[in-house]
Amino acid sequence: MLAVLLECTFLGVGISVIPLFVVQTLHCSAGVSGIVVGVQFIAAMLSRFPSGRISDVKGPYSAMSAGALSAVIGGAFYAAASISQDYVFLSVVLLFCGSALLGIAQSVLATGAMTGSVSLMEQVQKAQKQAGKAPSSKGPGAAISWVGMCIFLGLILGAPMGVLLFEKTGLFWAGLVIALCSAVVQLWCYQSSKADLKNDSAGNAQEQGNFWEALGYGLYHAWFPGFCFGLCAISHGLIIAYASLLYAEHHWFPLWLPYAVFGIALVLARLFLGSLPDRLGGAKTAFFSAFFETVGLILVTCASNLYLSSIGIFLTGFGFAFAFPAFALITLQRGDSAHRGVLIGICNALGDGVRGVGIVCLGYLTALGGFSLVFFSGAFLSLLGGVGGVSLFFLGKKARIKKPASE
Repeated sequence: MLAVLLECTFLGVGISVIPLFVVQTLHCSAGVSGIVVGVQFIAAMLSRFPSGRISDVKGPYSAMSAGALSAVIGGAFYAAASISQDYVFLSVVLLFCGSALLGIAQSVLATGAMTGSVSLMEQVQKAQKQAGKAPSSKGPGAAISWVGMCIFLGLILGAPMGVLLFEKTGLFWAGLVIALCSAVVQLWCYQSSKADLKNDSAGNAQEQGNFWEALGYGLYHAWFPGFCFGLCAISHGLIIAYASLLYAEHHWFPLWLPYAVFGIALVLARLFLGSLPDRLGGAKTAFFSAFFETVGLILVTCASNLYLSSIGIFLTGFGFAFAFPAFALITLQRGDSAHRGVLIGICNALGDGVRGVGIVCLGYLTALGGFSLVFFSGAFLSLLGGVGGVSLFFLGKKARIKKPASE
């Protein structure tokens, strides 16, 4: 958790300064800034499966070490882009490469951290059972929730730090801070990775077939939970993409309020109720998550003032906090422990893809019914994702009933 919190704080520094550098220093358009920032998220999505594969084969700490190393190189690219600012095209290319490397860094490090945390929590529960004690209610679901919370916290903390650093010193020192601080995390994870190789049960570091077999295995078990997670995650995408525009349309200020309210709700939910997926089970938690998202988005749709809208956004963020832990837990239960990283990575990647497509498609509804129709449609899709999670519960129950008869 600490490694993820630190590294994502450094990544938050990078995300916040790039638009400022591209527009103010290089005098390029906002479109160029969007491309440079967007490639970070695309790279993160595309590297989800490879990051899970590294974690399964080499061990979670090895994956985290590789992610931090990618951030070191990405920070160096940012510093080089600052040095090359007189050559605009070259500077933009360097920024593009740096952003891609930072996206890969977040994906690989976070997936490794989640895989390792799930393994550690399962070992704790197993040891408690062997000792004749009741296993703790905090298990894999709590581990995924807490690591995810550290990702959001890090990005939130890094953004203002990056802006302050850029205003005082420029991009060069911001890139250098990212590189040097990430190097410390990389060395820490590298030292820990030696334990992965010595203890297979801790890191589950073993060869698991070839690359394509692992990909096919992961897709087979994760495609439906990942799709349902994506439907629930559309609510998050709508808040990011359209909440400030909704507030501007109604003349509600400040425009950053929906992001702050959403983030606070998510952090509080995961901090105090992170073990909810372990207590309720993945499928029930998925429906619980979708229910709060649906109610929240409907409230945003119907809100006549700033306060009701903010309450709706808070409920949406509270519900979304449990979406990925719930569907990741479902995915892990459908597969075997030797493919934890691959299953988590593919579930996350599919969710990212569905969320991205959903944001774009629902955006076109503004021409038909304004932002109210956009958020109402998001509420329907969130509920649909929750229903998909419940269907997995009944399908799993049916499989368990049939299994003894087949044996």
